[in-house]
Amino acid sequence: MTTPMDWDARYAEAELAYGSAPNDFLVQVADRIPPGPVLCLAEGQGRNAVFLASRGHPVTAVDQSAIGLARARDLAAAAGTTIETVVADLADFRIEPGTWSGIVAIFAHLPPLLRRRIHQAAVEGLRPGGCFVLEAYAPAQLALGTGGPKAPELLMTRTDLVAELRGLDFLVARELERDLHEGRYHVGKSAVVQILAQRPAPTRGRPSGSTRHFDFAGFKAAFERMDTETWLDFYATDAEWVEYTAKHPPRSPRRMAGREVIARFLDRVRTANVILRIEDEVIGRDRIAFRAWVSLPDGRRIVEHVMLTIRAGRIVRQVDVEISD
Repeated sequence: MTTPMDWDARYAEAELAYGSAPNDFLVQVADRIPPGPVLCLAEGQGRNAVFLASRGHPVTAVDQSAIGLARARDLAAAAGTTIETVVADLADFRIEPGTWSGIVAIFAHLPPLLRRRIHQAAVEGLRPGGCFVLEAYAPAQLALGTGGPKAPELLMTRTDLVAELRGLDFLVARELERDLHEGRYHVGKSAVVQILAQRPAPTRGRPSGSTRHFDFAGFKAAFERMDTETWLDFYATDAEWVEYTAKHPPRSPRRMAGREVIARFLDRVRTANVILRIEDEVIGRDRIAFRAWVSLPDGRRIVEHVMLTIRAGRIVRQVDVEISD
């Protein structure tokens, strides 16, 4: 039998158990959480809640340890911000439906039946457009032994999480190995699962003209999920894609002609482990403009200004102008 974790004892130690810096994956995807209140589940000593509060979110941190949440409030005060804290066992905590712009669960390892209930409540708790962010240890972590629970049933797989979070659109859903450096207890090569998922927003009407028959919402969803097969379907057979970057200045832009060439490029994007986001779209009669953000695994970002030319419901020309960190 696995002995229950004494979280009060861990959080009473002199050093912060998992450090004061926010989780790397949360930092990488924080821009995807829309303005508004955020709920942090099993938040412990508050490192992620304080980070989100410093970005302007009203944050509620829930944990069963009063000692941990007292440290969280101290951390917030030291950072010049405030958070709301709720001492509660997640088995007894109610996630209010339609309330949250973001719900965050970082290494919140729960028994499977409770976890499934909490995750379904989290789906219902998000506002339209709101995001759910999770990082947790995967089963392969048992062999690595660099942190996390020793009970296999407390570990999570991508397949299980996608099923438990039915109703969300998955922008990131992956298992990987990465180095963790979070306080004393998360250190070294680790097997994790990462989820960034969004509650679908209501679809908006489309303008008349050529773009009326172009499913921009579907294009955006495929782009942000990196569903490259669906993404490719939006291009005409003879489509042209032109990129202006530091390596490809105006005198010699990169040109990709035809869907086969574009397909090979999208395959490279899919395997690059990046996070994509579209914002500020402007839809005209036969052109669509938007800003695209690309977040790289090392923390650097690329911003692209993109213009699509649409004919008969397909992209016939795409022009990107890119700048990067």
